[in-house]
Amino acid sequence: MIAVSVARSVRGPGTDPGVIREAASGHWPYRNETDRDRLLEHADVLIAVGRGLVVGAFAVVGEPVLHEESKRVEFILDRAPAWALPLVGTPAPSELSFSRGERWPVKLFPTQEVRNRLESNDQILTLRGHHLRITATGDLIVRPAPGRSVTVTP
Repeated sequence: MIAVSVARSVRGPGTDPGVIREAASGHWPYRNETDRDRLLEHADVLIAVGRGLVVGAFAVVGEPVLHEESKRVEFILDRAPAWALPLVGTPAPSELSFSRGERWPVKLFPTQEVRNRLESNDQILTLRGHHLRITATGDLIVRPAPGRSVTVTP
């Protein structure tokens, strides 16, 4: 699975899905053959992240288009697998988030690990930007909204 930052193209919720798809297919850079090979190896599902939100999820289909001279790769995208769709519109999990000025706008993940986590019995809730998850074992995981804090009392 590949996560890409589309923050430059996506201005916020309600952005046209075609714009998100075009931005996500992008011309993603790689530094060397190792980066290129890793990108191609993880090219099954692509998650588009913009301004802290998951704004798109897609299946990568066909052969990626390699632009060897500029060291970039372009993906052909289609409808996301059902398990990835619930991510769209939710705050990006910290491992999928991008920091302003981050050098490489691409992150790679083992698809099956992400899928297993999404299909677990965890219950997820988002309230006013706060992201809460109750795991199958009953633990509570809280990620506060940007600029906010969490207070825990017994």
